Amino acid sequence: MAAWSAKLRPDVMNILVLCHSFPFPPTSGDKIRSYHIIQHLAAHHQGTVATVVRTAEQEVLAAAKMENIQLVVGRVRDSIQAVRMVARLPTATPSSFGYFYSRQLHRSVA
Repeated sequence: MAAWSAKLRPDVMNILVLCHSFPFPPTSGDKIRSYHIIQHLAAHHQGTVATVVRTAEQEVLAAAKMENIQLVVGRVRDSIQAVRMVARLPTATPSSFGYFYSRQLHRSVA
């Protein structure tokens, strides 16, 4: 796993951060929180950020904004995610699981 920007010390942890929404640009509450947590962890530890993106532009932005951070991205499409969300309504599984699910991301972090 690539180091964020942490110096190698015995107390450096290897961390996986999972974000249910793409944290760039940090313009809303959940994105701002994720962005600052990632930046803080990157200053002291090493690890990976795993998140979903909905557009090709977000993938490019992710690569540009997260230079020192290893990034694992799962691409999702709103139409497919909406179907997955509705399919979970009659089950005990929260519908948001379907909306944010990415098979590609699941395989990458499993």
